[in-house]
Amino acid sequence: MYLGELIKKYRTENKISQRDFAKLCDLSHTYISALEKNFDSRTGKPIAPTLDCIKSIAKAMNMPIGTILHLLEENTQEFIIRTDTPNSPEYYKINVEGLTQEDIEELKQFVDFIRNKKKHS
Repeated sequence: MYLGELIKKYRTENKISQRDFAKLCDLSHTYISALEKNFDSRTGKPIAPTLDCIKSIAKAMNMPIGTILHLLEENTQEFIIRTDTPNSPEYYKINVEGLTQEDIEELKQFVDFIRNKKKHS
């Protein structure tokens, strides 16, 4: 399942518009629309949401982020982990295909470790 499919299913089951769901997530309704279409109009490629975006969506859906990541690992959904520098143009695309939930948790811990290491150096 792609993130957009999960969002649309949730919205449909709970009778929530894209705009209202976007407010719950603190994201734009156009971004929610792009996620549901799984299409990034800027690149013409499938959309790759950030991990922070997925966290916001998980919170709005009252669902653990691990559950969402587990659902995303069943396909080739990519997501982006931003670097430590807020204005950095660098992104790291990670394909979670074939990773277990433990692998994903380990990956998140590693990213947090690197972030903390940079903050304290």
